[in-house]
Amino acid sequence: MKKKSLVLAIAAAFALFTAIIIIIYFTRAPLLIVTEQSFASLYGSERFRGNIMKASLSLMRRIKIVEIANDAGDDVVRFAVEDVSARPFCVLFPRRFTRSANIYSEQNPDIRVVILEGRYPDVLSTDTGRENYFTYSTDIESDFYKTGIAAAIFADNMRGDIAVFIEPGQYLRYGSMAREAFLQGVSDQGGTQRTYFYTGLSYLPENVEIACAVVAGSGWEFLDRKLGIPVILFTWMDLPMVPADVVMIVDDSPVAQINQAAAFISAGDTAGKMQSRFYVFRRSGIDSRILQKIKNIGKNVEIM
Repeated sequence: MKKKSLVLAIAAAFALFTAIIIIIYFTRAPLLIVTEQSFASLYGSERFRGNIMKASLSLMRRIKIVEIANDAGDDVVRFAVEDVSARPFCVLFPRRFTRSANIYSEQNPDIRVVILEGRYPDVLSTDTGRENYFTYSTDIESDFYKTGIAAAIFADNMRGDIAVFIEPGQYLRYGSMAREAFLQGVSDQGGTQRTYFYTGLSYLPENVEIACAVVAGSGWEFLDRKLGIPVILFTWMDLPMVPADVVMIVDDSPVAQINQAAAFISAGDTAGKMQSRFYVFRRSGIDSRILQKIKNIGKNVEIM
């Protein structure tokens, strides 16, 4: 009888705890994230919904998507945000919605607005002087440092050099920092390969032998060669759509950075740098030893 009473007490306590969690979840102000209708298709609808749900449960707060037509005007964006929630915890605007974010913030000065700059910091001014206006960008130095470590791991025991392709505009903005961080990562991993940086595939010598390639905004044509060497790709592309040579994805999309942004907001940080999500594929030739080394790069690494 006592055992039955104990079981009932535990069940009742668990039910009460669950009810409290559910109440907290649904009564807390939601976090809103603005995105175009095309983003879910690019990112992968299932992956998009799954990551939103994971982030929502992790934060114990509903995350609501404000889906905008690709050609929507700034006022349309503002009205769409206000229609989803009048009193959100905060609203995350990707950098391309900076003007819309400014208009929304002017009309709703008591709501926290966040600009997610990605890898393009300082392109548009986001300094409004408003108290509830935050700006977070991708930690480029950290991303390239970890990518350098990964490239050295993938290129280990292979003949050739490491080639890194960076889009010209990005190279002008942060190329020197990315280069130094990447080379430091290769060095810290004990990599002996020479590393070359290019702003386009046309600059790659025809006779060069590549052990690992990094496609970060430029050099996409390299994927068409199907050389059977490991490729690290910076992209938001749906994971099943990536070419077979791609062994790792570096994802700095707003969806991948929700938790970090929420942590900065809660801490009251008006500016911050967020790390990307690394997805590693179990490809042929990528054994468990390599996967374990890659996994040790950091907490934002996921083996697929």
